[in-house]
Amino acid sequence: LTKKTSVQKKTINPVWNEKMQFPITEDDRRNGVLVFQCFDKDVMGDDDEMGRLSVRVQDLPVWQSYRAWHAWEDGEHAGELEIEVFIVEDEPPQPPKVKAKHHPGGKSVLQQAEEKQRRAAKREQRAAEAELNRKEEGYKEAAR
Repeated sequence: LTKKTSVQKKTINPVWNEKMQFPITEDDRRNGVLVFQCFDKDVMGDDDEMGRLSVRVQDLPVWQSYRAWHAWEDGEHAGELEIEVFIVEDEPPQPPKVKAKHHPGGKSVLQQAEEKQRRAAKREQRAAEAELNRKEEGYKEAAR
């Protein structure tokens, strides 16, 4: 899809301030490239390209303005182009669908958390008892 701005006559510092709208497909969002070209207008013959700039659509933010100065890509032509792009999507992005986790035994998340705390408390109790048994065995050994 190509769109043209108005011709800026008799200036070496053209200012366009023109707004254009382009429909962008999902494929364009992933793989598309916006190409900006600047030409000088010749009365006779073909217009001469003064510079070209390419911006990958996937590098542009959605729902916020991207505004920046860019030098021409080829390095041959002097000058820069300031662009401002605002990408609008018809619908805001949807969060990915997540399958609901199955609760073992039909227990709620709260019930599962309480059981987990009880198991942790039992582990701590068993560890304390084992430590006490080791100490008692050590005392018995020392007494012999």
